[in-house]
Amino acid sequence: MDENSQIKSRYSLSSAGAAGSLFLKEICNKPNSRVSGTTLFGLDISFLQQICEIITSQPQQSITPVNNHKRCFAELTSQSQKNKRISMAGKEIATQTLTILKKNKFTSSSEEIIASLETIVLKINGEIVELNFNSDNNTADFTRHLDSIIRSCDETLISRDSYRRLAKAVPNLIREHVVERRRNEITIETNTLVPIKLFNIHSVNFDDGNDDENQQDVSGIEFNDDDVDIIIPILTASMPPVLKVGDKISIRLSGDGRNVGRKQKHVMLTMCVLNEEEAVLSPAHQYSICLYLGKESYDSLSTVSAKFSHELEQLKTNGYKDSNNTIWPVELFFSGDWKFVALVLGINAATSNYFCLYCNCHKDERYNMDKVWLNSKNTRGRKNTMLFQEIDQNNWIIDELHLMLRISDVLFQCLFYELIKKKDFANDTQTLIIAEMKRLHIHFEFYPPATKNGKWEWTSLMGPDKEKILKDFQIKQLFDGRQATRGQDIEHLWREFYRLYKIMRQKSITDEEIDQFEADAKQWIRDFCRPTIGNLNDANQQEGMYLRTDITPYMHVFAQHVPQFMRYLKQKGMVLRHFSTSSIEKKNHQQVRLFFGGTTMGGGKSKNPVIHDILCYEN
Repeated sequence: MDENSQIKSRYSLSSAGAAGSLFLKEICNKPNSRVSGTTLFGLDISFLQQICEIITSQPQQSITPVNNHKRCFAELTSQSQKNKRISMAGKEIATQTLTILKKNKFTSSSEEIIASLETIVLKINGEIVELNFNSDNNTADFTRHLDSIIRSCDETLISRDSYRRLAKAVPNLIREHVVERRRNEITIETNTLVPIKLFNIHSVNFDDGNDDENQQDVSGIEFNDDDVDIIIPILTASMPPVLKVGDKISIRLSGDGRNVGRKQKHVMLTMCVLNEEEAVLSPAHQYSICLYLGKESYDSLSTVSAKFSHELEQLKTNGYKDSNNTIWPVELFFSGDWKFVALVLGINAATSNYFCLYCNCHKDERYNMDKVWLNSKNTRGRKNTMLFQEIDQNNWIIDELHLMLRISDVLFQCLFYELIKKKDFANDTQTLIIAEMKRLHIHFEFYPPATKNGKWEWTSLMGPDKEKILKDFQIKQLFDGRQATRGQDIEHLWREFYRLYKIMRQKSITDEEIDQFEADAKQWIRDFCRPTIGNLNDANQQEGMYLRTDITPYMHVFAQHVPQFMRYLKQKGMVLRHFSTSSIEKKNHQQVRLFFGGTTMGGGKSKNPVIHDILCYEN
């Protein structure tokens, strides 16, 4: 308003700054001047007061709420706009929730609110949206929750890809990238505590780098005092404690090979703490300490043994010193299948004349149960220097699992080959056997010879199925007439072996039971190779069972050495079942299924050798 009380106004469609410049030129009466910089206008307070009085004297008009200026959520096109709208709504909900909680007295005696809003789930146009109001993801509780998710995924073999899809279907699951970040933290921390060293199986030196290594020669090894530093404190702190001050730590080493493809093989060495007793039968309590590409051979195992030698010697001689300077005595054991143990002991193969892992028995004397063979060394069949010499000779314990598997194979083979010789096998006997297997809920088939001079073959059976057959298979129905008695004898042979095997696997055993086991096991061998008594075609003739040459190395150990092992272990408070390699076989199966299945663990290709990834997973 100028001095003549005339109202002047200027506007600009370009910007507020342009309108201000025009207004300044007008009031200064300089329409052609150039304006630059910031323009500051003073306000006539009296004029504003007059305008306010005019507005208040007029009828009130409805003011359009700010929210009505917002577009509908359905009209929002970009995801960022939708996320911003949801975030704003969440903040308002959080603010109002505090008021509601305080109004309804969710408070302590000091008027502090004791309740909190954690999550709200909204369903917007069919899409589930979760609002998380707890932003503190670094707390110990949240970390433990993440660790439990990672452990569940590892134990149930859920890959990253699978979890990502699951989290997409179930929105309240923690996002996969958060889980993976925590997994990487665990991997880095654990690999620092238990470092994994890569080396060439044909070299004597460690090589921490693997970029230039040939994948076929790279091996991984991680056994050192750090392993024991992690395991022992867990066992001493458990409830009830597995280890108490004054106990001797019994460590068992084992080894096994596996096929991971038509052209690739792995050999794995594991350790476990026998003080855990029944827990060592679980794969989770078998700790991989070495894994290399290649086959089971003396040269390869010799290289591995050399890398373990110092740590094992220190543990045996000086014991284990924990963080409290407590020294725990350590005793070392070893168990494995026959082939693996024979390689490590430097003994000839099981088919050689002096075959036994524990004595100088000749193969022609395996049947003779009148002789006593004590647990000692095989000096006549040794062809290489013994590896892992830190382990006492008496502590090389037989594996009861492979003993059962191999002896049952012989029993099945003796029966089936005897029946195959009969003319009615293909038409009648074969059908009876398959029907009996079906009754036991076991899939079983025979395969005719592929060539003229070929042999019949049959389905390879797993351990539980073999036990079921030994216990319940009705052999008597396969023999009739004069052969009925033979069917009964064979069935008795199977049942008796099953009974003795179950005694071997007892959780506790008395001296009397061991003595009786020894007598029964030797009698079982005598029954197995019982000769024919009487003249040919004589009505009183008692037909023999099987040949003396059918007695296998495992049968010799079963009757001669297992009773001695049972007595020796009983003196140490141990039982034979804890030396089974069943848990190692299961661990082998799990690793092959996980890392050599249709998909990879990480959902993509790894730069490291697969054995490195397996050992990281083990950590």
